[in-house]
Amino acid sequence: MKSIGQILAAYFPEIQKLYSYQEELITSLEQGENSLGIIPNGGGRSLIFQIQAMREPGLTLVITPLRSFADQQVRELNKRGIPAATLNGKKSFTDQRTLLRTLPQSGLKLLCVPRFA
Repeated sequence: MKSIGQILAAYFPEIQKLYSYQEELITSLEQGENSLGIIPNGGGRSLIFQIQAMREPGLTLVITPLRSFADQQVRELNKRGIPAATLNGKKSFTDQRTLLRTLPQSGLKLLCVPRFA
């Protein structure tokens, strides 16, 4: 498993160090513990699940409240070389079906689904 520092260096080079609460939550997730983090907007909440997704095998499902936020996150992750996609009602039925059918072999690390797709 890659370290937090390796993930930061590879995908988020502008971030030198995490906040202590981010490290605590990532460590808790790594240990398989239930975790709750109440973090205000702009507090680095997304970085927690993005880093953990890159450390774990398989896909991380992210339920987000807003489609525009999910779209923006996925664009940014893809620019950084992190395979991510959204699944929402804005996509055609054919595109949704194709994404779901190819999901197992897609190599995606994050799938963002808005609550109100």
